Amino acid sequence: MRKPLWGALERPGLDIQGPNLAPDALEQLRQRLVAAVGAHRVWSDAEKLLAYSYDATGERHLPDLVVFVDRPEEIGTVVQVLGAAGMPIIGRGAGTNLSGGTMPIAGGAVLALARLNRVREVDVENLRAVVEPGVVNADFQEVLAPYHLFFAPDPGSHRISTLGGNVSENAGGPHCVKYGVTTNHVLGGLCYLVDGKPRRLPTTRDWRGSLDVTGLLTGSEGTLGLLAELELQVLPKPPRVETLLAAFDDLDRATEAVSAIIRARIVPSTLELLDRVSIETVERFAHAGYPKDAEAVLLIEVDGSPEAAEEERRRVEALLAEVGAISVARATTPTEVERLWKGRRSAYGAAAQVSSHIWVQDVTVPRPLLPAMMREVNQIGRRYGLTILIIAHAGDGNLHPNITYDPADPDEVARMHAADREIIEACVRMGGSITGEHGVGIDKLEHLALMYGPDELAVMWEIKAAWDPQNLLNPFKAVLPPERHHRARARTEPSRAAREVAERIEAALVSSKPVSVHGSEARRLLAPPPAEDAPFGIRTGHWDAIVEVDEGNLTVTVEPGVTARELVEVLAARGLEVPSLPHLARTVGGLVASNARHWGYRGLGWRDHVVMAEWVDGRGRVVRFGRKTMKNVAGYDVTKLMIGSWGMLGVLTELTLRLRPKPVARRVGRISGAPASDLFTITDGLRRSPMPPAGMLLHLEGTSGTLYVQVEGADWEAAQRRVEALAAERGLLVGWEDEALGHQLDEVHEAAVRRALAEGSYWEGGGLPANLRQYWSEGLGDEAWLFPFSGAIEVTRGTPAGAAWWVRRRIAEAPEWRRDPDWIEPEDRLFRVFDPHRLLPKPPAPDGLDSSR
Repeated sequence: MRKPLWGALERPGLDIQGPNLAPDALEQLRQRLVAAVGAHRVWSDAEKLLAYSYDATGERHLPDLVVFVDRPEEIGTVVQVLGAAGMPIIGRGAGTNLSGGTMPIAGGAVLALARLNRVREVDVENLRAVVEPGVVNADFQEVLAPYHLFFAPDPGSHRISTLGGNVSENAGGPHCVKYGVTTNHVLGGLCYLVDGKPRRLPTTRDWRGSLDVTGLLTGSEGTLGLLAELELQVLPKPPRVETLLAAFDDLDRATEAVSAIIRARIVPSTLELLDRVSIETVERFAHAGYPKDAEAVLLIEVDGSPEAAEEERRRVEALLAEVGAISVARATTPTEVERLWKGRRSAYGAAAQVSSHIWVQDVTVPRPLLPAMMREVNQIGRRYGLTILIIAHAGDGNLHPNITYDPADPDEVARMHAADREIIEACVRMGGSITGEHGVGIDKLEHLALMYGPDELAVMWEIKAAWDPQNLLNPFKAVLPPERHHRARARTEPSRAAREVAERIEAALVSSKPVSVHGSEARRLLAPPPAEDAPFGIRTGHWDAIVEVDEGNLTVTVEPGVTARELVEVLAARGLEVPSLPHLARTVGGLVASNARHWGYRGLGWRDHVVMAEWVDGRGRVVRFGRKTMKNVAGYDVTKLMIGSWGMLGVLTELTLRLRPKPVARRVGRISGAPASDLFTITDGLRRSPMPPAGMLLHLEGTSGTLYVQVEGADWEAAQRRVEALAAERGLLVGWEDEALGHQLDEVHEAAVRRALAEGSYWEGGGLPANLRQYWSEGLGDEAWLFPFSGAIEVTRGTPAGAAWWVRRRIAEAPEWRRDPDWIEPEDRLFRVFDPHRLLPKPPAPDGLDSSR
């Protein structure tokens, strides 16, 4: 057994075992690695290994080897050599991880990826960039700046953390409240699984024809695969950003201000909170100009067009005055903005003045419970006699209690860990997630069972075992076998739908008969309905309750049979909506299961909106993943797999969706009967605009067509002017109507799809948005519907050129639902996790071959 280093924590319950190779076997392995990458890139000297024994937690564990790669393709070679020797493989970027995720807890080989630091492409036309995993977040932002673009995820460690690490941890940051966490900005990339084979990640755009394994890998902490290249979504910089610093003489007033802003239907781009101890510490260190006598401060930003940002700033200032802010300072110059942000960004460094060691915690609760959670943290600190600095991404309920302690004082260390446990337990009691953006790592493994029951713990471990059966990729991180969890496990009462479905599936298991799922008749839009005389038919349409609308938290929980129309009407009465909820006649469960696209929302679709899902899998297990929080994942993001899985992983029984305030205005413009070439020029210009419209749909018939454009929100007038200006350059006029035109368009579009399906002429596919013009020139058939933001294409008359490369329909029963050959085997392993007895719809066969699993 290797001797633990100073700083290593005892974890007797985990029974961690390393490879413990004999010296001669380890030397032989080193020589094979030297032959693969060169002697100067394989470290085995004890002194050098110490540099890779720790991360930002301060805990230390010695690796057996460190291997550096200079080119992405070398990852596969090194993984194959290490895998053949049974050596654990720990991918590492900058080592800024705050949960022990890059520590070689069981020894093994650290695979150093920081030299893979090239920005390979900035694709302005398609608002995407291709980067290597070792690129530092702040360096990436500097590369994007000349193009007037930015990458929304910006963790506090952005000046030192790498993009590969950001993706592996699903990092957040101050701008998550408006723009989402890292997973909302990953389009694809290249990865290596434990077999060492390179695999291009399936796109996350709405025309994907596979499971969302990209979403599964994001946040998996290097336990499922190693990232070699990333395709990231980048955004135009907003024309105006307004920055405010509000001070309060009471912490509760500060948190009430957060609630007041959200209740007012304002979604700031940043809403950060620091408590009194943090303010005092930051001011001594950074001299940022924070009021030293304040009990709390809020750092707030709103962005958009100059007019909209100005209006929102004034509304926020008025709300702050109403709730009792003692001062509100507006940054009017770049220098002032930088000074205010310097205080927030330096909070962790400043904490070193209080103590040489800080235990950084990371928990998320539903936004309305943030005040209660902060009070609980303060009470815990007083109870254990500890100083706790609180920093919060207040807009999304994510807070970081930073506990100061002396590692040389055993009693203080024990009190620190006891306080840490109580903070996490309080978070779970409030329905929160035990991590918001720092990951589980090794630090929170013992707490996973507070959040998940036995079935969820089993599913996550089975996914790990399916892709990494020898547990070589970053072992003892993120997930554990269910039997290794020694704490009491969470129990969640299944919904009424889940209980009924579980009974039906258990009966089917006894008789070894397949299950047939019947939703609304709208399913006929995409496939023939299942046979009415199927042995174990399950109907979902009668589960049609809206379980809860949580206005303060901006979430809604529904049963799968609720129609989109009913949900739209209920939410609209409260001034809320699910962004661009499409297809009003269809059920919410069906829309999520099919990952239905909609032209009126330019994001990535349902994967942006589902924060929690319950379903029953082919084993009869009721599983619930996610939380009713904006940062909702600990462990694996299994919910991403369910979205767009067409029922092949289970039957959805309950969903919690992210809401947003219904825009103050929404208008739909139409440019009719125009040459297709002119319409492509307009869509290209709108996609690159700093104030792009909310959605676009291009309907082509032959050489001409109609462009529909949706503008909305506080910036609708600026967006409308941009549409009109681009149209005028082509000598075209825009006719504007209210959102009823959008609903009429949905009906026209669906009717075209129904007709095409009946005639056998429906095709769909997709590509880079800027390439739509090329696809049209090569022949898209007689009638096509193009989605200029996502690059999706639907052909409703005629046969597109090169049709062999198209997906005829995204439906499990159709052999034309093509799968990426590189992912067939890994995906089939995932299907077996959820449905080993093949009760549920089968995945499509590759190119019409047998689809047996």
